[in-house]
Amino acid sequence: MKLLSYSSLIFILLLSSCAQKFERQKELINYLTNVHQVELNNSKNIIILQSGFCGACTDAVVNFVLDNFNDLDKETIIILTSDRKDLVKKLQTLGGNVKLLVDNNSRIAKYGLRYSSDMFFRMDGSSISYWTFIKEEKLKSIRKHIK
Repeated sequence: MKLLSYSSLIFILLLSSCAQKFERQKELINYLTNVHQVELNNSKNIIILQSGFCGACTDAVVNFVLDNFNDLDKETIIILTSDRKDLVKKLQTLGGNVKLLVDNNSRIAKYGLRYSSDMFFRMDGSSISYWTFIKEEKLKSIRKHIK
């Protein structure tokens, strides 16, 4: 009997440790393809910088992006949710396969993707293989998924 309860506990722990599914995957795909004409036929990194909120898109996040997404082989798309000239200027220095997009008309909100935190997505075709809010405690995990 104890073996069965230990097995059940291990099974529950395994399920809870699996990557959490992004609840708005369909909306994200529609936003990327309809608004920005992003082709989702290969793997890529997607970063959404919530540049219109106070507290989101901090210097730490911008520096993380500048340090880790420069000259990658994989395509990286960075979306700013407002046209902040200072951020555009900084992010335009990224080389490699980085594409910078600005959502000037707040269309991201119409797709239900306006959050108070910045987000990182690892796309494999039209599915999300990994996602997280960009926070200091998640940076190490994000580094594992960007290359």
